[in-house]
Amino acid sequence: GAVLPSLFDRPAEALGFEELSIGYDPIQRLNLTLSRQLLGPLFVTYNRSLSATREMYDLKLSLRFRERYQLSYDTDEQHTQQFLLEGVWRF
Repeated sequence: GAVLPSLFDRPAEALGFEELSIGYDPIQRLNLTLSRQLLGPLFVTYNRSLSATREMYDLKLSLRFRERYQLSYDTDEQHTQQFLLEGVWRF
């Protein structure tokens, strides 16, 4: 569960982020997620994970349409590039 669930709510809102989270787990160690609406239905999401042996990141640009769907371009630290058609559900 979350230790300080609302700690980043105010800074995220003040900076215009849709999501701002920092997490820790025994497998990926330190995780950072930033998500922000750029303009209209265009969004950007950045995920970064740090461990003792590896750094990973994922950068995604998304065009949202019909409220729950998005067309995305995704790239990562291995320079893997992909286009995705995704469904978006928030709980």
